[in-house]
Amino acid sequence: MSIEFYTSDELVEELMKRKTFLGIIIRSEQEMTSNSGVPDGFQMGCRNVTPDQAITILKSITESLESDIENGGGPEWHCED
Repeated sequence: MSIEFYTSDELVEELMKRKTFLGIIIRSEQEMTSNSGVPDGFQMGCRNVTPDQAITILKSITESLESDIENGGGPEWHCED
């Protein structure tokens, strides 16, 4: 087995083509080469959800995270530095 490298555009395109993918992709408009902070702009893509549903999902996530942070807890994060 070998490892193949793909650009962010190629990875997003592949996900968006899959009929089994249900979700929202949010990514930086610029390639991030380091953990240098929050990017200036974002791109969003949706698959199998309408833009209104995507907005509802993102609002729900925001409210949940804000509540968790206010209560000193939070979800299990799976983030890589």
